[in-house]
Amino acid sequence: MPIEQNKIELRIGHVGSAWGNSQMIVTLEVSESGTVALRLHMHDPTSRRGGELLMLGEEQYRDLLTVLHATHQTIERMRASGQLREFKARLP
Repeated sequence: MPIEQNKIELRIGHVGSAWGNSQMIVTLEVSESGTVALRLHMHDPTSRRGGELLMLGEEQYRDLLTVLHATHQTIERMRASGQLREFKARLP
């Protein structure tokens, strides 16, 4: 598969980790042919590995939205029932 040279990268934003310097950088890649992919790059500047990369097409993007929506609904149900005292990250 040839690598497309003419593409546009639109950096959408980033989400930082609750601890450390890690962050997830979200970028849309638009090819010359009009194909779009969502790139999620998990980056830890303290790591020599440089990070992890996920490339999502439409199906994977929809899967991600489904997972995030289910997570949101679960958190809200737990909050409403009093099961959720606090929502914060903890060290692994």
